[in-house]
Amino acid sequence: MAHVCNMGGTVWPNGLPPGWCMQDPINDVSLWYDKRYFKLKNASDRAMRATVKRTLTSGQVQSVDLDVNNHDATDLVVWLAGTDTGSIELVTAVKSPESDTLKALDHLAVEQETGVDNIPLSYVRNHWGVPVYISIDIYRDNMPQPDSWVRHVLDPRARLLIYADFSVPTFKWRAGVLERTDFYQPWPPQPAIKVSPATP
Repeated sequence: MAHVCNMGGTVWPNGLPPGWCMQDPINDVSLWYDKRYFKLKNASDRAMRATVKRTLTSGQVQSVDLDVNNHDATDLVVWLAGTDTGSIELVTAVKSPESDTLKALDHLAVEQETGVDNIPLSYVRNHWGVPVYISIDIYRDNMPQPDSWVRHVLDPRARLLIYADFSVPTFKWRAGVLERTDFYQPWPPQPAIKVSPATP
């Protein structure tokens, strides 16, 4: 796929800053990067999983999968540091999976609150220091509901409203996937705070 770079002094009409490059989109996901950071932009109407490959001049090759919300972009990801040089490439982009590892689940918490008119509210909070891709199917009165699910990348220490109704919900966890923010950070990361695990 073609890469183009903004070598001028002004931001391009599409938002590409000076000194940054971008790779042509794959399935509506594009890669934007400079000499230290990259981010993924998703123009589609669904969460997408992209595979990004980093090749260092030393010959070391590393690939990571990253999820990005619909009509959104990832935060900046560190792909080069110190004296390292190399190249970065978006390899594939597919719909984020409904089912995946649940390794992040022990530091995700379901929080219950009461909203306007005493409507019960259910939130998921991310206690990790990195984003987490979550996939949850929602059952109402023990019955699965059409189109009642969550597929979302939740930022560090953020929370997301996933249910607001008087009927009793049951949450079936399908995925809790830790997302890389730095190719140099220890992996897997340590949670920001220890909490009781969310109930699968």
